[in-house]
Amino acid sequence: MANMNEMMINSIRNREPLSEPLIGLRSLLKAQGTEGYIKLCAKRISDSKLIDGIAIIVDLSDPFNLLMTCDGMKSAFDIIKGYCDENNLKDYIKALDNTRQYFNKINERAAYFRLLNNSILRDMKKKKNLNNSLSPEEINEISVFAAEELKARKMHNKLIRFFVNIANRIKVFIKYRQTLKFICTTQYIEH
Repeated sequence: MANMNEMMINSIRNREPLSEPLIGLRSLLKAQGTEGYIKLCAKRISDSKLIDGIAIIVDLSDPFNLLMTCDGMKSAFDIIKGYCDENNLKDYIKALDNTRQYFNKINERAAYFRLLNNSILRDMKKKKNLNNSLSPEEINEISVFAAEELKARKMHNKLIRFFVNIANRIKVFIKYRQTLKFICTTQYIEH
């Protein structure tokens, strides 16, 4: 449960929902001992036009590695099962789906705290007006989440998030500038 609380606090601090869990095709094939077939498998998925940028994404740092959500694995199941054990693949899909449901619960809880006004959050932080049927641990969790939400709403935290976001964008641009330059050039030529 402590892990869920940490993820919840990070979601509140960052003001963003947790993203959909992804699994890399390379790590999936490596776990099955068939990593040597990654180019062939990725090409077959690409030729099937399953790469949509949402459920199946090309990993910019490793062009033959595809990052897949649970839905992406389901759509490419028939291709990937040629390189992996079908039962293991179903277990991976089930694990990704369970993780997605877990993340959705955290996102819902964080969104609930974002909707509350400051006076209610202050009362929660002070442990006032909370349901008596809650356990002491639950009351402490609610108090911590309310305090984090109040902190995240302060102007200096908004500025910190803004500048960190800009710094991350610059870092990605610098790291992948050649790839981005190639993509921009290719798109310009196509039109």
